[in-house]
Amino acid sequence: MKYHNTVNMTTDNSASLILRRIVPGSRVLELGAATGYMTQYMAEQLGCRVWAVEIDPEAAELASVYAERMQVADLNGTGWLQDLETNSFDHIILVDVLEHLREPDQVLQRVRPFLKPTGTLLTSIPNIAHNAVIMSLLRDEFPYRELGLLDNSHIRFFTGTGIGQLLISAGLLPVEWDVTVAVPAATEFQRTYDEFPPAVAEFLEDRPNGHVYQYITVSRRADNEPELLPVPPPEIIAEYVAGGIQLFWMTETGFCEDSSRRLPLWAGEPSRQYQVLLPRQSSGPIRLDPGCHPACLRLEQLSVSSEGPAGEKELFRCSGADGYQGLVAAHQVVPLIKDGAYRCVCTGDDPQILIEHPALEDYSGPVRLRFSLWWERLPVSAVSWFCRLEEESCVAREEWIQEELQQKLRTIQRLEEQIAVMSQSCAARLGKGVDRLQNIFRTK
Repeated sequence: MKYHNTVNMTTDNSASLILRRIVPGSRVLELGAATGYMTQYMAEQLGCRVWAVEIDPEAAELASVYAERMQVADLNGTGWLQDLETNSFDHIILVDVLEHLREPDQVLQRVRPFLKPTGTLLTSIPNIAHNAVIMSLLRDEFPYRELGLLDNSHIRFFTGTGIGQLLISAGLLPVEWDVTVAVPAATEFQRTYDEFPPAVAEFLEDRPNGHVYQYITVSRRADNEPELLPVPPPEIIAEYVAGGIQLFWMTETGFCEDSSRRLPLWAGEPSRQYQVLLPRQSSGPIRLDPGCHPACLRLEQLSVSSEGPAGEKELFRCSGADGYQGLVAAHQVVPLIKDGAYRCVCTGDDPQILIEHPALEDYSGPVRLRFSLWWERLPVSAVSWFCRLEEESCVAREEWIQEELQQKLRTIQRLEEQIAVMSQSCAARLGKGVDRLQNIFRTK
């Protein structure tokens, strides 16, 4: 089946980025449910009540097992709207759906009244302005495929700006954006920059959002937010760093790939905000591996919070006020400054920072880790200098430990000598006492 998929919450993909924004126990309208892989997660993992609409009868039958109600219908029509109640859904989601519709703005306008006044409409839409598509056009190619950016069933194409205009025209206000990213070589096009002259390659690499594969949006009803201004799409100009960030959470067997999640990482300004849903089985510190290159790093606004019926509760905050005591430079990391931000240097290809946090099993609601991170690759000359600094620091620590051990040994030796003298003195006194007692018994 063409759009059968599985949910992978350990990576940033269109499904996981949207599912992390679904409130547990909420009521959800899922338009374009496919085989129900997201429906199942919302129903079983989040305890949501899901109403779904799907055009493919075979896929709808599979998804209906997890949906409270399923309609087999074409979203281009209006029949599926008849049984919906106004102001009844906490979330309405369209994951990679709008690009398949003839009039996506009309569908959004029709569905908007069914969103609660405080609800959100979430979308995922491919970016036609991805560098891989542009590189293909420069080669006089526009290769439709079974899946991907040029899916052969796409009839509408969008850029970030176009998505913002689409939402606003439908009476919606985008309040949050996110993206999935992929360099051209990692897409279905498998393009590389060395196919083109250096000037062209440099221009493409410096294009804002050239590596954005999909845009994720969170929108509210404009009629309920008269003073709220729409948030424009992000401009990601910085270099996307291959490998990204990897977060590990401690399990009974330690840190392993199966208990980790990858996040995108960009080089240069500005700092990027991250929000990660932590698994409840995390039983120890979190390990943050920021890239696989020597780099300068700035980490700040780090916190762990829990969501419950009474709202969000902050469980842990690591800041300059306490000297970032919750952070430990575990491997190939040299801390520099710990005031307003945690600034450090990653000196190798496997830097590791440990984040100490409270036990998570004591909290019933979702637990989220938030932080802001800035990363910049180091030149080779600086890398060697910081490596020497780290080595010298290690040598200095070893010398200090050796000196401390020597002092302890000297102290122990003095104590042993004193004990020996005291033992000899006690033996002499004991001998005199024994002689005196013997003399007394002889006289008697």
